[in-house]
This record gives sequence, structure tokens and C-alpha cells, in this order.
Amino acid sequence: MKLHAPSVAFASTSLGYQLMHAVFNFFYVTVYMERFHVSHEWFQVSQVIFMVWNAINDPLFAYVQDNYRFSIVKSRRHSILYGAPLFALSFLVVWFPWGDYSNGGWLVGVQLTVSLCFYDSLFTFVLLAHCALFTELSTAHEDRVRLVRYSRIASVIGYTSVYFTNVVSDNMTQFPAFLGACVVIALLSVCFMAYTGLNSSTHYDKARSRVDPNDSVVANVPDSSFWQQTAAILRQRNFVTFVLMNFCQTYHSTFLANFTRVICEELIPADFLTSQARSIFYGTLTMAPAIVVILGSPVLNAFGYFRIIRLSFLVNICTGVSLLCLGRQPWVVMVFFFVESITTYGAYALFNLCLSDVIDEDRKSSSRTHPRSSMIFGTNALITKPAVSLAPMIAVAFLSRFGYQDAEHRNKTTFTPDHDLADAMFYLAAITPIVVGIVQLFVWGKYNIRDSHITIEKYVDGCDT
Repeated sequence: MKLHAPSVAFASTSLGYQLMHAVFNFFYVTVYMERFHVSHEWFQVSQVIFMVWNAINDPLFAYVQDNYRFSIVKSRRHSILYGAPLFALSFLVVWFPWGDYSNGGWLVGVQLTVSLCFYDSLFTFVLLAHCALFTELSTAHEDRVRLVRYSRIASVIGYTSVYFTNVVSDNMTQFPAFLGACVVIALLSVCFMAYTGLNSSTHYDKARSRVDPNDSVVANVPDSSFWQQTAAILRQRNFVTFVLMNFCQTYHSTFLANFTRVICEELIPADFLTSQARSIFYGTLTMAPAIVVILGSPVLNAFGYFRIIRLSFLVNICTGVSLLCLGRQPWVVMVFFFVESITTYGAYALFNLCLSDVIDEDRKSSSRTHPRSSMIFGTNALITKPAVSLAPMIAVAFLSRFGYQDAEHRNKTTFTPDHDLADAMFYLAAITPIVVGIVQLFVWGKYNIRDSHITIEKYVDGCDT
């Protein structure tokens, strides 16, 4: 089968950032809570600062990318190309300790705060350009589904970084080996993202090169203020509906990313699942959703993303209820997290399709020649990114009431369960998808772009090749 070159170039960044982001999401809470011994107070402070910065930087970077033409942001591919090395550096800053953290202290809290903000800044800068590239490569549903499929294939490969680091570090018992694995991952990520930066272009990039440089569209002068553009975006019903649903999804997916390992270590005994088997299980949790999205692309083309996303909410609710009914047997916990990962991350992979339709609707309703892709993705992040901080804050605050921080220092080689803590983790894992799923079902019912998969759109030059 002949590969589609523009899709390969697009998916290269998906592979590059996923190599780093899968490791970041899966390990940063564990590393800082259990190895660096950050205090509960510093953890909460860092998450509050991160939450504020997270909300501010997305719309600001989006406004710059959509409205200014400095060399670093003159096209989507340039943003990815120039941002990739700094993105990799921000990833490495997270893991290398700035001092002796055997007794915790204030320095580890400062490192966590700086690392989170630095990492998110570059993550935002590169991924905003990547998401905008997704929208601008084509307006055809079939093209966008193909981009999703290629991107998910890249993500399957990228998710192996979790398995790789687990194996190399012997399930986090050999921390220097873990650091070495992170360096290798960072270098590979830069190479993959640079490939996108050198080989991706859109119809709009070509159009800009033909426009008079004194035109406000291409000059370093925006055609309307940040607040005017944000207000116009927030007046759109479908956008507001989507971001409210996405806030819940971001909360749920962040909770799973940060606490799946923590909860499984508590609820699944060491004699039930060996260290090697755990590494395989955790790796499966990250790769299975992408595989399902890849294999399910014909279903996506047939039924559209609206119905599939709605079904995922129903499955999450049923999964949580089933866990409560069946109890905390180890095999039940494993099946629960397997299904939750597929439905939550799988649905999340389709959200670019939703926002791309919202962007198309905005471009048509405002009669714009160029879509404000980054602004819409950035405003979405303004509302949803606080959930990235709220999920660990709420979970840690809840679990700390049942001795979570004391349990961090127990002997990991011998499974000595704290029944109060285990019960708290069990109910937290089961109730989260039920509550989140019910809210999402209600909100998603207000979204009315439901049949874009059967609407024939023209193909944009550069993607249909």
C-alpha cells in the first residue's frame, strides 16, 4: 500500500510528541510523589500555578500564531520545526533532580512548578500548530479521518515509550536507567517533529506567499484584537458545548494517565502480576486505544464521530457501575482500566474532528478567507486545560485523607495493603467515570454538527495527493 506523504509528514509530529507525552503523563506524579518526595502542600501549590499558566498561555500563543508572521510562526510547520528542540529540553527538565531530594524540601516544589510550566508552554506552542495543521490540510471528512488514522498509528508507536522506560528501568527501580531512556526519547522526538517541520505545507501557506506583504493578513499586524476574536468564538453554541464536554474528558483522561499505575499498584498484589507482566499491561493500556481507532476508521466514516463519542460515555458509565458491582478482584480492576483506557483515550483521539468542524463553521459564518484555527484550539485549551491540574489536585487531596502520602514510603517489594487507602482508590476509580459520563451525556446532546461525515466538501490542494 502506498503511503500518503502529507499524512506521513503530519503523523511524524504525533509520533514525536507522543513519545515524550506518554512518559510525562504516566510517570511525573509517581516520580515527584514517590521518588522526589514533594510535599502535599508544594504539590497543590505547583498545580494551582500550573493551572493558571496553563489557561493563559494557550490563547496567547494561539493569537500570535494566527495573527502574526514572525519567522518562528510564519507557518504551522515553522512553529513545529523551531519549537521541537525546546519542547524536548522542557521534557528533560522534568526528570533530572536539581538537588538531593531524599527528604523532600522546597527545591523539589520549585522544580515541579517550573518544570510543569516550561513543559506545558512548549507542548502548547508545538501542538497548537499541529492541531491547526490538521484542520488546514483539508476540509474533507475522509481526508481528516485518514489523518486521524495515520496519527493513531504513529501514537501506537509513540506509546511504546512507556513500555520501553518501564523495561529499561525495571519498573522504575533503576532511576538512572530511566533518565537515560528519557534522553533517548527526547532525541528521537526532535527528529520526528523536525520531519513535519520540513515537509508539511497547506493551501493557506501557499496563499500567504502570493499575497501582498503589506496586507494585514501577512504583516505583523492582527486584523482584530485578542478579546474581540475570543468573544466571537465564545458566542458559538457548538464551540461552547464542545469545550464543556472536553473539560470533563480532559479531567477523566488526566486522572487515568496520572493514577492508573498508582491505583493498580495498590489494588493488584505483586504475586498476582509480576513486574514484567505489569510493564506489558501498562504498555497495553496506552497502545490499545490507538489500535481501536485505527481499526475502527470504517465505522467512523459510516456513523460519524458524534455517535461514537456519545457511545463512549455510555460505556464509561456502565464500566464504573460494573466495577462497583463486581468488587475489587485484581482481574476485574485490570479489565476495568483496559476498557476505560480504550473508551476515554479512543474518544479523545476524535476531538480534532469536532473542533475542525467548528473551525469550518466559524470560517463560513464570519466569511473569513483564512480559518482562525489556532485561536479556536487555544480558546478550547483556555477552558479545558485547568482540568489537567484539577484532576491530580482533587485525587491527591482525596487519597491523602486515607494515608496516601504515608503509603508512598512503604516497601514496594512486599505487598502490604492499607485497606482504607485501597478502598478509597477503588471507589475513586469507579465513581469518576460514572459522574463524568453522566455530565458529558447531557452536555453532548446540545452539539448539533452531527452529520459532517456525510457532507461532501472539496479537497484542499496539498492534501489530496
